[in-house]
Amino acid sequence: MRKIETLEMALERIKELEAENQKLNEELEYYRNRKVSGRQKHNDKWQSIYNDFVVLYESGMSIAEIAKEKN
Repeated sequence: MRKIETLEMALERIKELEAENQKLNEELEYYRNRKVSGRQKHNDKWQSIYNDFVVLYESGMSIAEIAKEKN
């Protein structure tokens, strides 16, 4: 990083940093809005289904029986 010695150099550096910040904010917005692929976060619906599975599995049902019951 270069040394800033004058007010003009400081103002120029501020403009550069503001432009870089704008670019990074646009990139961040792209990543926030894109569709996520792969494993998703566990939402309430998933958590409810999983909890039902655990109760049935711990009661002695096999995975095949649970799958048949729950479709």
